[in-house]
Amino acid sequence: MFDKLLSLMTLSEEHREELKTKRGFTDETIDKFGFKSAIHPDDAEGVKAELLKHYTEEELKNGKLLLSADDISPKSDNQPGDLTFTIVGDGIVVPFFEADRWCTYLRRHKFGLSGTTPKVYDATRSDGTSLVLTEGEYKACALHQLGYSACASPGISLFGGKNFGLLEDWILSQDINDVYIMFDGEIKDDPIKYNKQYKPDKRVRHDTDWWAYKLARMLDQSGINTKVVTWPESWLIEGKIDPDAALAAGRTREEFDALLENAYTHKEFRKSWSGEKKQVLEQKAKKEAFKSDIIQKNGQYLKKVKKGDEEYEVPITNFTMEIVAKNSSRNEETDRIEIVRETIIKSQDGEYTAKLNIEPVHFTSPTEFKKAVMGIGDFQYTGDGNDLVNLVNRLFAEQEVKDCQRPIQIGRINEDLYSGFFTDNVAFCNNEVIHSDDEGGFWVDNTYVKPSSYIIESAPGVLLNTEQFDWKESLDHLCGAYGSHAPRVLVLWQIASLFSDTFFNIRGGRGSFPLMYVGGGFKSGKTTLIGIVNNYLGMGNVQQIDIATTTKAGLDRTMKFYSSLPVWIDELRSETFDSNMQGMLRGAHNRSSGMKAMRTGTSQVRTTDIKCTLLLSGQETPPDAALNERMVKVNINSADRPFSNADFKWMTKHMDKLSYMTYDLLSKGDEITEYIQAHYVDNSDDMNDRLENSRVAGNYAVIMTIAEYLGMDKVEGFEDYLYQIAIDSCTESDERNESNVIFFEMLDIMQEQGIHAGKYFHKRRDDDDVDVAWTKMYAKYKETKAKRRETVMDSRALLNQLKDSGVVTKPSNAKVDGHPTRCWRVNTKRLPHELVDYIESNYGRRDGF
Repeated sequence: MFDKLLSLMTLSEEHREELKTKRGFTDETIDKFGFKSAIHPDDAEGVKAELLKHYTEEELKNGKLLLSADDISPKSDNQPGDLTFTIVGDGIVVPFFEADRWCTYLRRHKFGLSGTTPKVYDATRSDGTSLVLTEGEYKACALHQLGYSACASPGISLFGGKNFGLLEDWILSQDINDVYIMFDGEIKDDPIKYNKQYKPDKRVRHDTDWWAYKLARMLDQSGINTKVVTWPESWLIEGKIDPDAALAAGRTREEFDALLENAYTHKEFRKSWSGEKKQVLEQKAKKEAFKSDIIQKNGQYLKKVKKGDEEYEVPITNFTMEIVAKNSSRNEETDRIEIVRETIIKSQDGEYTAKLNIEPVHFTSPTEFKKAVMGIGDFQYTGDGNDLVNLVNRLFAEQEVKDCQRPIQIGRINEDLYSGFFTDNVAFCNNEVIHSDDEGGFWVDNTYVKPSSYIIESAPGVLLNTEQFDWKESLDHLCGAYGSHAPRVLVLWQIASLFSDTFFNIRGGRGSFPLMYVGGGFKSGKTTLIGIVNNYLGMGNVQQIDIATTTKAGLDRTMKFYSSLPVWIDELRSETFDSNMQGMLRGAHNRSSGMKAMRTGTSQVRTTDIKCTLLLSGQETPPDAALNERMVKVNINSADRPFSNADFKWMTKHMDKLSYMTYDLLSKGDEITEYIQAHYVDNSDDMNDRLENSRVAGNYAVIMTIAEYLGMDKVEGFEDYLYQIAIDSCTESDERNESNVIFFEMLDIMQEQGIHAGKYFHKRRDDDDVDVAWTKMYAKYKETKAKRRETVMDSRALLNQLKDSGVVTKPSNAKVDGHPTRCWRVNTKRLPHELVDYIESNYGRRDGF
């Protein structure tokens, strides 16, 4: 049947030339192995008619040359009785010959006849005393041309399982002494240089080596002397190599002889594994070797029980389970890694499945395990503690579970195993741009990372456009729509947010990063503007937080989730701004923890690790002077907006493309980081020379540094605009109570340096006042400012201002830090709320207040 079909086929000149140039074959090799061109679809009916002259339709279907109904997928255009698609179409057909040149099987290259028993492809030579086993027919033919006896498996794993006996019997029937396994060589862990063969899942990157090892071991156990051939890196062509590619590249018989001379036994090959390969393949070996008294049968787990000479099986579940991922995340409060295993549980009849997140405690006892499985369905466990241990050991040994790191943040993440900037679809790590896989995860240096949050599962993420787009031009349109440079300042602040870690690490880790404030009256367009510019970060779906309705706990969760990304807080007005949140918001300026609450029954304080940046908006700036001094501020005035709507319409049309900005800039992350490190301090000093306010200068220097990197400082009118809003901030700051500002600064210094409040304060028992050891506290403040090379207000002048404002009332004597001390009495009702919290909440219980 196959011989007859082969006689009806020819080899086109185009395909003959392909075999010569791509595979390195000679005409003699091509003719000897009988390669043919696949049947053109227009000729299929004629070939079928010719075959039916010699065989019945049933015979042709049994031989898999004609399709039966079972061979056709629902999406296929084929009909029952058609010639099989594996020999019809484009490509080259490879015939399989017996010793007498009788064709017993054929298939188009890379296609197989479905439902047929796999066959060994014979490319042996009569003078061969050793045999080279490859993973494809072309490779075997290339080795034959080089003078070797060769054979091929249709795939690396096809003879490694239940079909091993077919290969074993075939090899034993040959008159050979040695077998060499020569599978393909590929680099599968480099997505940049060799993306075509890149495998993001490390568990499948080394399958070729695994099956080579396994076959060598099995053949050796059958008494067949077998070795594994490895490829030198110098032979690789675009990250891969195989025998026919090496032949086409001009490699000689002598060079191949050297490869066989250096081949490994299966034991030597296993010892040669290292790094990731060793980790992955040893797990496969462990899984294969694992034996257990717990078996899986008929949709349930059973344990083997011996009674006398009899062994029988007792069910212990009415379900089976599969651990699909081991998720590791860091608990922010305990700083410990917590593990949750994502598990799918399937009922015995297979009709019902449920997902269960199993925590370590669920495996500690039958009671805990029963509660876990019964909580999601009618799943029963009837085994004892030993059975549970054996079941868990079986699951861990047999299932190749993806070890998944699940950070509770999105944005810039720094962990021991991985670090980088993570969005929903792209990650930027170690100068590499990594796209997410189908499950939304990233392989980073052999670690699988899937950003998400057990704290805020529904928090909107960050989705980036990766197609090139002129986002700088879009800024011109946006500024045109709003009639000022305010949108440009806002977007530059957003860009700086992506690199806020760099700003914080400047000046020996004592850097800071400004809050952004967008002000404007009712219907000024400020909310619309922020909604637009959030699209530059891929955060178009992120909604503002209403300061009037949010809780401190809710704000705390959100500020933990977004890292080096802005959190937008809206509706700042005097009557809605909760003073209890001022410490948390101010803390975003220098990433000092915002105080939250006393832990129940302890003297410890729960704190918020601030990793986001803050974008505030409202009709009024916050009443807190110190918070205002930590901001870059722009105001949106509807009167500034031009009459034409053309620019706004242009922005609306291209909204979904704006996030290319973030993709573009994070791709240049190292370059931008180096620029910030080289220029920010100088820009801050230059601004301070003009403004004579170091904190405000530092805030606006952040914007100027990013603008300079992008060349936007040269945009007409921009630099003047930036300096003017900076001057306005200084003026507003000067008009506020400067003594309160300095009190906040003293508080910052004490918190940053971990100084106990009891060193400087004494809380009176009979009223709300406190006594402060002014001389000591001012000396510490002055010392710290001197190290930073910053000027300070004279102690006496500052004290007089505090008296004038009613903060300081009179001199006093008190016991501070265990010693009688000359103090000043302070009216806490006139103090910033955070300073009172600092004294009372942090240290009040320890000192017995």
